[in-house]
Amino acid sequence: MLQNAFEKSRRTYGTRRLKIALSRQGRSVGRRRIGRLMKEAGGTCKTKRRLKVTTGSKHDLPIAPNYLERQFAVAQVNQVYAGDITYIPTLEGWLYLAVVIGLFSRQVVGWAYENPVG
Repeated sequence: MLQNAFEKSRRTYGTRRLKIALSRQGRSVGRRRIGRLMKEAGGTCKTKRRLKVTTGSKHDLPIAPNYLERQFAVAQVNQVYAGDITYIPTLEGWLYLAVVIGLFSRQVVGWAYENPVG
């Protein structure tokens, strides 16, 4: 019964949702027991992380021109550089990382990070 409810959910239900699904079938099972049985059976639910939108494209501010037009093949060294900024979750907060690569060699030519406090 538990395995059927779990498979019917396409392996996405955790203990809370499985408890609700089983109670709708007239079965009274505690969450801890469901968790223990799922652990013994090797069943873990698939979790899908939500995409966190970090850019706002709906504005009237000027946008930097796109000089490359996705043409990343470069004939000479020191002609074109590309960069990006990302943030990484740590136990102390967010770590911001900026990286610049040379498109000819695809090597990192510079990087910087900052862990802002506050």
